[in-house]
Amino acid sequence: MNTLDNFLVKLWDAQQVYKDEQFGELPDWFDEAAGICDNLVNYSDELDMPYDQWRDLRDQLTAKFARSGLDIKYPFNTGGQPEFLHESKHGGLWYNPARLTWLLAHVRRIKGEGDAITQ
Repeated sequence: MNTLDNFLVKLWDAQQVYKDEQFGELPDWFDEAAGICDNLVNYSDELDMPYDQWRDLRDQLTAKFARSGLDIKYPFNTGGQPEFLHESKHGGLWYNPARLTWLLAHVRRIKGEGDAITQ
C-alpha cells in the first residue's frame, strides 16, 4: 500500500472513531475541523515527511479529486470556501455525505472491496 492509500485508510478509520462508529483512539494528527487535505498535512508532519514528498502526496490527492470530476480546492462543497468554512466551524466536515462517499469508495478500492472507481 502506498503512502497516500495508507493515509486514506487511516483517515477513514479516524473519522469513524471521531463519530463513535468504531472503537479506538484518535490519532494525534487527526483534526475534526480539517478536511482531507489539511489532515494529509498533519499526517505528513507526524511522519516527519520531507516537503517534496508531502507535495507529491498532495498532488496525487488533488489528481484523484480531478479524476473524480471534483473541484481540487473544495471538492465536497458546491458552495466553495464559505460552505467549507461553515462545515469546519460547526463540526460538519465528517458528516458531509459527498466527502464520506468519496473516501469510502477509495478505501474499498484500496482494500480490494467493491467495484473499481476512478482513481
